[in-house]
Amino acid sequence: MTPERLVAAIAPVVREYVERAVKRLEQLEAAVAAVPAAPAGPPGPAGAPGTDGRDGARGRDGVDGVGIDDVSVVYDGERTITLTVTRSGGFFKAFPITLPIPLDRGGWSAARIYSRGDLVSYHGNAWICQGDSAGAKPGTGSQWRLAIRGMSERALEAAGHGGTSHD
Repeated sequence: MTPERLVAAIAPVVREYVERAVKRLEQLEAAVAAVPAAPAGPPGPAGAPGTDGRDGARGRDGVDGVGIDDVSVVYDGERTITLTVTRSGGFFKAFPITLPIPLDRGGWSAARIYSRGDLVSYHGNAWICQGDSAGAKPGTGSQWRLAIRGMSERALEAAGHGGTSHD
């Protein structure tokens, strides 16, 4: 017998068996659907009480947290931004933040006190102050660092310095 003839002979028997099985499953499904649901039973007894957790650390009494309304920001127009925290009752704390930016101070003058980051022109050169400097001429000590050598009179005037400064 060839495989094709064998399949042709068995196929009707398998088909009949599968159809009967499907019909029986449909009958069982209908019978299960017809059974009414049982009413819910009473709730079970309550479980044993658990142990309490540990208490957390105590906070400081009488001090509220700081909100955004308690903080102010002030810029001095040059290098410093100050954050100030103020609370009712007068308590405050100020946090000055000094930015490391150079500020153009024009031609050097012996009468002026310079701070770290101040930029001056002196005898055609640009100098940056390295620390507080009262009266020290650029180029004579460690308070000044040469930033640009040999600026022309025209460049100084264009930068708003009005020419070189002198002793």
